[in-house]
Parts: sequence; structure tokens; C-alpha cells
Amino acid sequence: MQKLILIFILLFSNCDMFQTTGFQNANKNPSRISLKITPRLGSFFPAFQKLEYPENEINPLFANLRAESNSICKMLYKQETFNLKKVKSYTNLGFIGPVEEKIYDDTVKRIIAGCWNFYQMNDIKPERDFEHLKFILPDKKKNCFSVGFMQPYIMHSILDCETLTMLDMDWKILDGHSQILEGFKNNKFETETSGLKFIESLKLNWIVGKKFQAEPIVNIDDLCKDNNKLCINYLLNFQKKFNNLKEINLNLSTIHEANIKPQNGHISIIFVSNAFENYYTKPRNFEYMIQYLNSSLLENDSVYFIYHVGGRPSYGIYQIQKKNNQLEYSTICKDEYRYTPPKEDVEIYQIYFDYIKGMKKSKKACSSIQFTQNISEDKKIKNFQK
Repeated sequence: MQKLILIFILLFSNCDMFQTTGFQNANKNPSRISLKITPRLGSFFPAFQKLEYPENEINPLFANLRAESNSICKMLYKQETFNLKKVKSYTNLGFIGPVEEKIYDDTVKRIIAGCWNFYQMNDIKPERDFEHLKFILPDKKKNCFSVGFMQPYIMHSILDCETLTMLDMDWKILDGHSQILEGFKNNKFETETSGLKFIESLKLNWIVGKKFQAEPIVNIDDLCKDNNKLCINYLLNFQKKFNNLKEINLNLSTIHEANIKPQNGHISIIFVSNAFENYYTKPRNFEYMIQYLNSSLLENDSVYFIYHVGGRPSYGIYQIQKKNNQLEYSTICKDEYRYTPPKEDVEIYQIYFDYIKGMKKSKKACSSIQFTQNISEDKKIKNFQK
């Protein structure tokens, strides 16, 4: 899990805003699947000429980037001779030093460049997090947002989202999503056999956890090493529900730069994994997100955040709602948060939500709650907070 979440160290620690100057206006006729890019991340790559791409332009864009990036990644891993012209043509990240030094001076830039990619899900039992929200909010229409590679598919399979947004600052992860979505469009996950075969055709590379290669042999282990059966079952279920999604967004963005406010009276649910640990998240970025929600939420709008502890099944659910023109904060439930490795003597920690002034606290541990009660939504939430 910590490997996966290293991406989100970046999401919150390297996130100053940039101007949109130089980009074309977004497409005026958005398709069901779209790619949206924040100005800051878009500014790093000459290939991104605008901030939104319709469905028919996404795969060609990623294919060109993939081909161009392979040469750069080979330079990084000393599989190809350094070429300054090629690097500058691909990105203006500004990480190029003297020829005798490494091209990339930190992991942040390796990830942004698409040369250090976390595809494998290490979350333990994330499906319970989503089942919990489904129990609390069974009839609400949901705008869903998720980090990670497999988690968005599990999320929709359980929550029946109206819209689904895959969030990442690594364009290679979104490229992988785009390829999988092509599989769903062509019904490749109708059976386990066809689904596993399709996964083997994915062009995923420079995978963290295995030998860095431009064309590795890919299989289900690269997505869910310890949860193969769970993952394939949710992919099969996602196939059945694929056409129910009204909108799918691939969002090259950090969480705090993303547009996570509810649309059309829905509620937003954001799965952040363990990105809100103090070690990973800069206070200014969390505060920016709160300010954004305060200015953008309409009266009675609600946003739910799911926090999941790295390497453990523990999680917490937090709600932010606009009432009387002010934000109200509630902890729906919360397990003990302990760092990985999972040992009993590991320190208990809090995240930013737990320190918010005026937060309505909960004495309920999420993991202790049974999803069997047949009661109203408001009463469920109040019961969990007691």
C-alpha cells in the first residue's frame, strides 16, 4: 500500500498552481469518456495541447506519449544512451543536470514522467469501505472519485456510481485505465478467461515491483498480486454495470486540484487511500482543498472521504456538508490508524480531518459495524456517530 501511496506523497507535496495560458479551450462536445488535465501537470508535457480531450482522441494521445516516453525511461535505467534533445522534446520538467549525472533527481519526477508506475493494488479489503457507504447511502446518486488502479472498478461495482473519475498525477496510470476501458467497451470481461487474456494484452510498463522494462509480460499479478480472485470478480461485475455510467473521467490531477464537488444534486465520494497521512500531505494543500469546497459547495451538498490505512484493513469515513452557508464536518466512523508494518506496538496516528475545529466526532469503529440494520439514511449516520 505504501508503494501505491507514494504517488500521493507527490499529489500533495508538489502542487503549486499554474496558469492555463497556452492551452486551447476544452472540447465543447464532451463524450462519455474524457481526459481532463490540470494546468500544472499539463504544462510539463508539450504533447498536451489542451486541458480536455474527447474519447476518440485519448488513445492516440497516450500511444504517442507511450512511444516517446519509452526512450526517456530507458535512459533513466541506463538501457539507452542519454539524449538531451529527446528529453526536452518529451518534457520540460526541468530535471536535467550534467550528462554524467542522473537524468531524474527524485521519485516525484520519475512518476510524473511515467517511468515509475504503481499498478498493483496493495489495499487490504477496500471493498468493505465501499460496501459501508452503500449501506449508509443506498438510494443517493453518487459522483465517485478514486485513486489507485483497481479501486475505481471495485468502487463502481459496489456503489453503482452515476459518474466515475480516476484520479492520478501519473499519466501512465490513466493510459492503463484508458486501455482497460476499451476492453469494457468491447465486452472483454464477460468471462474470467477472456478478462485474464485481455489483461495480458495491456501495454503497461516500467512497473514498480518488477524488472523495469518497456515491454514486460503483464498478468493479473501486476494489478492484484494478493487479491487475484477478488479483482477479477469485480472487473467482471464492472463489465455488467459499465453502460450504467453516465460519465467516466480520466483526471490527470492531484486531489486538491480536482473538481470533486457534487454535480446535479448528487453526492461526491472520494476514495483517497492513505494519502491524508501527515507524512504524505502538506497542510497548505489540505487547507486549499477545504477552501475550495467552502467556495464551491452549494447548500446541502455533501462530500464523503474514505481514508484507508496503508497495509491494513482499517479505514475511516468523513463527511463535509454545506449548511447555512458554512461547512459542517462529521466523522461517520473511524478505526484506529496505525502505520505499517502491522504490529500491535506501532504508533497510533491521526489525519488532518481529526484536527478540524468543530468536527463531530464518532466513537464507532468502522470495522465493528454490521451492515444489517434496515433504517433510514439519517438515522444510520447518527447511529454510527454515537
